[in-house]
Amino acid sequence: MIGQLKRIGMFLHRSNLASNILIIKLDTRVPIGTVVFDEKMREIGKIIEIFGPTISPYARVLVKDPSITFIDDIKGHSCFTIVGEGERVKWRKMPRPRKGKVE
Repeated sequence: MIGQLKRIGMFLHRSNLASNILIIKLDTRVPIGTVVFDEKMREIGKIIEIFGPTISPYARVLVKDPSITFIDDIKGHSCFTIVGEGERVKWRKMPRPRKGKVE
């Protein structure tokens, strides 16, 4: 069963850092790793970073497939997430510091 869509912001433009990263303007607080969809329920990617002022933050979205052709057409459109959808991020465990003397 597909959950309910929740509007989280608006697509602004491609990032200057890389062509497979989109910048979105957030309306609500969302965690890193949230999967982002467009109005037609097409999966765009996942949020990899949140930056900017805390009152009106922005987010970087790593595009799922860089060969998608409709990315430039969704500029200015709303972006959504599915309520109840789990985060799809694989976290790496940091190595523990060694015990004992460090030389």
